[in-house]
Amino acid sequence: MHAWFAFARMFWRTGIADLDARKDLGKARLLSRVVAKDTGTLSRRDAHVPCLLRIHFREALLQIVRWRDGVMEQDQRWTQAYLKLKGQWKLKPNWKLIEYLHLIPQGPVLDLGAGNGRNALFFAELGHEVDYVDISKTYSKRMKDRAEDANLALTAHNVDIRNFDIPEKHYALIIASKILQLFPKADIEDITEKMNAGLARKGLIYVYTFSVATLKHSKRLHELERVEENTYYHSKYRQHFHYFKSGELPSLFPRLRTIFYNEGTVHDLKKRDSRYDFTLEYLGQRVR
Repeated sequence: MHAWFAFARMFWRTGIADLDARKDLGKARLLSRVVAKDTGTLSRRDAHVPCLLRIHFREALLQIVRWRDGVMEQDQRWTQAYLKLKGQWKLKPNWKLIEYLHLIPQGPVLDLGAGNGRNALFFAELGHEVDYVDISKTYSKRMKDRAEDANLALTAHNVDIRNFDIPEKHYALIIASKILQLFPKADIEDITEKMNAGLARKGLIYVYTFSVATLKHSKRLHELERVEENTYYHSKYRQHFHYFKSGELPSLFPRLRTIFYNEGTVHDLKKRDSRYDFTLEYLGQRVR
């Protein structure tokens, strides 16, 4: 029975709630092998469980997950939102936001420097009221059109995030993905202070940005002018770049309880120069 619970947990984490084993047994077998490797609880015979449940395994696993954890009532909703985002707009939200979706309370969501809107659209599809903030007129217009076409409660604000007024204790979730590094340190401190103040009780702040280790592997460091510690300026693009030291990001949210923090490395093969990105990812929750 323990093996079933392990399989159900991995089923949730990998987000394959839409898997049809009759059409894609290869993925089902791969999933079972991942579970076996991750938990060490499934036998060689058990690794073929998905094959034995070709017709009903999806429904059975959903029932197991609900019974075991009691937090999975949104499973089909987030899966449908994810598939629509990926299928209709070729977008995918940050995975950590899905992994910790059960911690996000009901309430409005703020996405700062939201760009193509992958996170903003996802939470709007889940039924949240979303404030999308980006300085790009093109992206903002696109988000406004998509929200109207899909009848989503998403408001697009075409404004610099430094000039956006964040109401106090208002948001259930505030997202700042790949945006804070584009400001000098003083502006970052001002933005994060407003983020702290704008968070409702039990609300969460999610940040994805880049670490100072990136500088050691940058092929364009000679193009940047150093203005202060770990902060540079690119005169051609008229843009600041700040690279965070180890532990610096959590220190900007001292009143939050850290739910997740990671300093990692990503090999970005999509870039023309196939570079390494040294990333920081943070999720914190207001407890009072």
